[in-house]
Amino acid sequence: MYQFIFNILIFNFLLLAIVSASNEYNHQQARQIGRELLVDQRGGTSYKTIASAVSSAVPGDKIILAKGSGPYRETLNIRKSGTATAPIIVEGNGETITGFDPMPFTFNDNVWMYTLSKPFETAPAVITWYGRRILQDQNTGEFIGPIKLRTDGKTLELTSGTSAEGWEISTRLFVVALNGVSHHIYRNIIATGSLNDGFNLHGDGNNIIFENIAGYNNLDEGFSSHETISCTITNGRFWANDNGIANVHNSVTNITNVMIHDNVGYGLWLPDNTTSNLVDIRVWNNGAAQIRLNGRATGTATRVSVWKSSWSSPPWRRYMESKVVKNTTTLDGNAAYTSVPFWTGKSEIMNISTMPIPVNPTANSTVPSIAVLIQNAITTSRSFVVLPAGIHRLTDQINIRNATNLEIDGTGTTLIMTNRKRSILSISKANNLVIRGLTFDYDPLPFTQGTITAVTLSSITFKVHDGYPDLDNGFGSTPPAHLFKPDGRRHPHAYDFYKPSLKIITNRTGTLIKTGPNWPVTLAIGDFVALDRRETDATNAVNIFDCIGSVTFEYIVMLSSPCLSFVGRYNLDVVNFRRVTLRPGSVPIGAIQSRLLSTNADAINFAYCRKGPRIENCDISHQGDDSLNVHGPFLKITSVLSNTRFQFTHPRPYSFLHPTKTGDTVRLHANGSFNLIGMAKFASYRLVNTSDEVTTYEINLLTSPTTHLAVDQWFDIPELNSPDYIVRDSYFHDHRARGLRLMASNGLIERNRFERLTKCAISVGPEFGYWREAGWVNNVTIRNNNISYIGVDISLSATGSITPGAISIFVHTDKQLTPYPNNHSNLIIENNAIQEISVAGIHAYAVNGLLVRNNTLFHTNLIRGQ
Repeated sequence: MYQFIFNILIFNFLLLAIVSASNEYNHQQARQIGRELLVDQRGGTSYKTIASAVSSAVPGDKIILAKGSGPYRETLNIRKSGTATAPIIVEGNGETITGFDPMPFTFNDNVWMYTLSKPFETAPAVITWYGRRILQDQNTGEFIGPIKLRTDGKTLELTSGTSAEGWEISTRLFVVALNGVSHHIYRNIIATGSLNDGFNLHGDGNNIIFENIAGYNNLDEGFSSHETISCTITNGRFWANDNGIANVHNSVTNITNVMIHDNVGYGLWLPDNTTSNLVDIRVWNNGAAQIRLNGRATGTATRVSVWKSSWSSPPWRRYMESKVVKNTTTLDGNAAYTSVPFWTGKSEIMNISTMPIPVNPTANSTVPSIAVLIQNAITTSRSFVVLPAGIHRLTDQINIRNATNLEIDGTGTTLIMTNRKRSILSISKANNLVIRGLTFDYDPLPFTQGTITAVTLSSITFKVHDGYPDLDNGFGSTPPAHLFKPDGRRHPHAYDFYKPSLKIITNRTGTLIKTGPNWPVTLAIGDFVALDRRETDATNAVNIFDCIGSVTFEYIVMLSSPCLSFVGRYNLDVVNFRRVTLRPGSVPIGAIQSRLLSTNADAINFAYCRKGPRIENCDISHQGDDSLNVHGPFLKITSVLSNTRFQFTHPRPYSFLHPTKTGDTVRLHANGSFNLIGMAKFASYRLVNTSDEVTTYEINLLTSPTTHLAVDQWFDIPELNSPDYIVRDSYFHDHRARGLRLMASNGLIERNRFERLTKCAISVGPEFGYWREAGWVNNVTIRNNNISYIGVDISLSATGSITPGAISIFVHTDKQLTPYPNNHSNLIIENNAIQEISVAGIHAYAVNGLLVRNNTLFHTNLIRGQ
């Protein structure tokens, strides 16, 4: 009997092992098909270089460059073909792959000099200063910038007073190179700095697709295909190359929605026996011919717009095919003829007065002002404006007011604000505005950081890291202090951030004396501290106010902000964030340690708007507060005039009621518990009076509410809480506070990733107590998200935490005592994967109507298990 039972046990064990092995084999097989090969040269992934991922890629794989991980100083060259059903895909995420390397100048004879390996005349290269190409004047050969070539032809010398920082020179032949391959897809890639082409295609290949690419600052073409290559370009921009696009031999190319401008030679050049189908192409401000066709080039032209140049001869020296051209023409070769039998359609010659302003300087011009370019586009009702590449230092904010149906492309453009008390962009009254490609930063940085040199129970002494701002009174007496380990991660035993007293010993050393919770007992010499200036500078990088139509941000990078990054107020329509990255910038000049912070407070904060933001494919990290905060007004009734009229006060005149509409909902809440006790319909409001201390407003209702109005009742208007928001396919990680702080209704949160946050990933509920933000939340779906490593310090699990879950449904009242009112409704939490959480995976209260299903929880409540 016992032997029989033993045999059964052995059999079951072996069967389980076989099944497990089979499942593992099937799992391994599944992983080999359609893999994602993540590349991040900063570390933390399987591949640190593009080349290493390329060597592993097989048909069906996707090579992904991590957002914020560039630029990559190597060549992307995939030598394998995909298949028609399993192409090899490269997702660039808007990162730059470059042929540039830094130019290490040396200081000799009181000047900065750089020696080329060969004379520039025989071996030219692209030279840039802070991202802007330094061109040569066509007639004199002099560089149009703060650099000159000595008589030996090999030594470059900076003009007196010019910084030796920020210079780069092209050193690699290609950036993206293909030869004899097929079935590839390249998305969202910027190619710069090659000694030849940014995108170079050779041999026999087909089904090669390029989506949303840019090629600029390349010595030859931005894009060039040869031999019998067949490819497609959809959405692209090519400028500051010798030629924008030049396809030759027998290549076949479909080109749609592409801008070609400010190249030093030809804009679009299609010779030989090429076949090209052109749709929605815009060509302007190129040095020689705007469009040149010759040979037996065939194809179609649909909505191809070309502008005549404002110059008669090329203003810049060229180095490749157009170097001998003497005159600038609009259309050249076959393109100059009205009727060419092997072309269908023709280019429309645009009015020169509508031509975009050149962004490359000439001997008689300078790089145009960003603010002037944008304002001129608004004033003249132009539909698009292109900003010059490179770094532009600002002393005051750029105002974008009344922009209607305007597209601003700033690919390769960085705006650095030099005044911490000024915003970078102030957008108002916009309608259908698109802003693309810009990078934002502040210098001096709105925070500083240092290494802890001594610790006691009550104080920390620290030394500021080299290259970071000095300590001064601008930090205030109790600046927010963030604690980190030397690897840049938030200190695991910190209690949120601290508000210690700052004592400045020298401009590079200081002492922090605790005024609240104790320092972590594990805090040690060698740990890091960062001090932010959010309270003293109180400035947001980008303000979006009073917009009447949609505003869209695409491929934006935010590196720092004194307070909030993107702020939406009083908008009537949606603001879109697509592929927006918020991350720390590069180390400052003279620094060794990486930046610990990106922006000081929230990444995206919307209030008093009729629509919340739509966030898609974004990457937000390292900020000092929430990734997203949506809320609205929550106000107390101070005087009842009738049962359809009441007044409230506010410390100052405010525009929070500006977006209201007749028929909006007014919700009434009991004082203290904030239970929902009545409803009414909004009719109108007016400002009664204002003084130095208080402003009084009056609200008129369409009909009497479902409960009698009374002094000290509270009210909100859910249509102003920034409802109807969508957050999908985005990554929120490595920052303080919450991922999403949702205090508005009608939201969809799906397919996002949340990792290494100090507080909950997603909180749903109002801040009635203290913050007085928004109201009860209805109709929100949270599905298919991956949430891990939430609660990386002890603040989420501390006594009194109102959101003790990775996903938390809650209410914050004045009393915080049970029983809580339960006025949330129709909330769905489904198909989420939640793991490695210090507290609960899902924690909910104050809700009537919650559906939780098909979620996977693993390793939750870890702090209670210790």
